[in-house]
Amino acid sequence: MSLLMDIVEGATEPLDFGLTVRLYGATADTPIDLTGLNVQIILKDGRGVLVTDSSSGVTVTNSTAGLVRYSPTSGDFVATKTPYRVRFRVIDGLTKTLYHPNADEGLIAVHTV
Repeated sequence: MSLLMDIVEGATEPLDFGLTVRLYGATADTPIDLTGLNVQIILKDGRGVLVTDSSSGVTVTNSTAGLVRYSPTSGDFVATKTPYRVRFRVIDGLTKTLYHPNADEGLIAVHTV
């Protein structure tokens, strides 16, 4: 798992993520084109307890660049439950599903004030 970011407990500033995929044979990641797709966040605390699994608070900020923003509530991130694990579910109109990342979830470290 790789550390994506550090935040402070209770923070509600939007968190920005770039969703990419490594195409077969490629040497670099390519942004996922999110045009017309539904993006959901799957957020778990450090013990693996589900915090949220929803499209609520998730906004696609740049479809073709694969950029999404998550706006957490003040109770989403608690330092005693760090590190949080995050993954995104991307669903097309035919209900085909892609997860990002496919391998280990990304980590968000939460610190006290």
